[in-house]
Amino acid sequence: MPEESRASATGGTERMEISDFVLFLRYALPCAETLVKRGWVGRDVVELELEHAAVEGEKPKTDIRDVFPVAYARCSLLAKRMERNAINADVIRAYFWAQHDDVIEERHKEFGDFDKELCKVVAGKVSGTAPLKVETAAGERDCENPYGVDVASGDNVVMHYSRIIEKVSDEQARSILEGKAEEMFKNVMNDVEGKVARDRAFIAEPGTIQVEKPKAEETTGQEKKEKSVAEEPVAEKAPKTKGKKPVKKERLSSEEAAKRPNNHRLGITLALMAACVSGASVFANKLFVADMDPALFTAARALIIGLMFLLLSAASGTLKAKRMPWTWLVLIGVVGGGLAFLMFFSGLKLTTAGRAAFLQKTLPLWVAAMAVPLLKERIGRNQAIAMALMFGGALVIIGAPVQAAAMWLNPAAGDFLVLAATILWAAENVAARKLLREGGSSLVVSFGRMFFGALFLFGVLGLTGNAGALLTLTPTQLTNLMVSTGLLFVYVSLYYWSLKHTDVSKAATALLLAPAITLVLSAQFLGEPLQGLQLTGFAAILVGGFLIARTARGDGGMQGGV
Repeated sequence: MPEESRASATGGTERMEISDFVLFLRYALPCAETLVKRGWVGRDVVELELEHAAVEGEKPKTDIRDVFPVAYARCSLLAKRMERNAINADVIRAYFWAQHDDVIEERHKEFGDFDKELCKVVAGKVSGTAPLKVETAAGERDCENPYGVDVASGDNVVMHYSRIIEKVSDEQARSILEGKAEEMFKNVMNDVEGKVARDRAFIAEPGTIQVEKPKAEETTGQEKKEKSVAEEPVAEKAPKTKGKKPVKKERLSSEEAAKRPNNHRLGITLALMAACVSGASVFANKLFVADMDPALFTAARALIIGLMFLLLSAASGTLKAKRMPWTWLVLIGVVGGGLAFLMFFSGLKLTTAGRAAFLQKTLPLWVAAMAVPLLKERIGRNQAIAMALMFGGALVIIGAPVQAAAMWLNPAAGDFLVLAATILWAAENVAARKLLREGGSSLVVSFGRMFFGALFLFGVLGLTGNAGALLTLTPTQLTNLMVSTGLLFVYVSLYYWSLKHTDVSKAATALLLAPAITLVLSAQFLGEPLQGLQLTGFAAILVGGFLIARTARGDGGMQGGV
């Protein structure tokens, strides 16, 4: 939509106060995960910019009209009827308290790719603060408080998904619960009834916006022009109704279209490239740790990557010492960035690269097993089947005998260490997920994971008397170390870049190619054995991983890449 047309509805976003931007973002952001999953907005825009702006109380650089066109268009319409020259707090609350749930019903009929009940805005009473719980009409919910709302037991709050947005009065909470929130704003609206049911806003397909022309008899002149913008702002599929004229499509500018990442083919290509890098990395690391202490190898690599993420965190402004969750970062670093890597590479040195790669792919199994009791996440039927397949596949691989050789001195012990490392990575994933749900930055978490992991590993080297070994590395070993570090950085970059352009379920499915690549390379160049029973276990893990990837909800990639 041309800028002058969009601005005419409410005077444009430039008239909104910063506090109104923040309130709008806090109400709208819980829906952003669905938009990321569809590929309509990049995860980096949501996590690094919009979430940061909502927490810090800042105006985002990205135009909110391009990220949340439905909510913005509805608020624009309400601002016009409430005779406001811009979207303000009253307008935002009027939409999210009174109209948002009707829009959600329409969107769910159209797409059906989200939980419509969780997506509705509800009011409730805080029933506990440690952990945070809110009693709603549908029962008690576990909650997050990413925006630091000052709440105590007995306070009334408004929630969207599991996030507490703000505190409200008893009267406001009662009105929301009884579906009468609209009456609170009726005295400042112009003929809200009758118009609300008629206005159906749909998100446009990337690159186009459809604007339905109003009937000529409804209004004329300048009113007609304004009404066509404010009341019918965006549409993906215009309703087929008798007597209505065909919709008119208006092209977005190339700059606006570029803001909606929609190149799924590019996303899949990037994910496949990440899988190739991951598969080659395990094979390469098998060669690298053959003549090098695994603790030394992982410590040096973790320190380099940790410092890289430290610089990225500082550059993005997410590194704030006063607000850093140091305890969690140290825990994530010691468990996931230190001990797990040490056990994995120690195991990789003892077993075959193919077995290690497939055992590491059971990570979703252990994450799900921990997330159910600790994060109160639910497991569906397909996910339960996938978990059973992956668990069975792991048992088959461990039970398949492999004769020891020069490159795999003790496969049984190596398998145990790799599997133990994978379980530790699962524990780290659950801790990281909890921290991120509470408003933590993914860059800061990645920094903590690798930096404190490196400190732990250097501590291990000190205790074992090998701290000085870093100074005795040969040129070949230093080269191997830098190659391994580079491969990991390229893998992470490619994978998260792919998430900007495609669904996480598709990207995760593409990553299942990685252990197969490791298997082929190891069999071809290292002579690793391929037994029928072992291949059966590999297949079970691949099928289980595929089922889990197909049921993914877009929470981003799991940590544990090697």
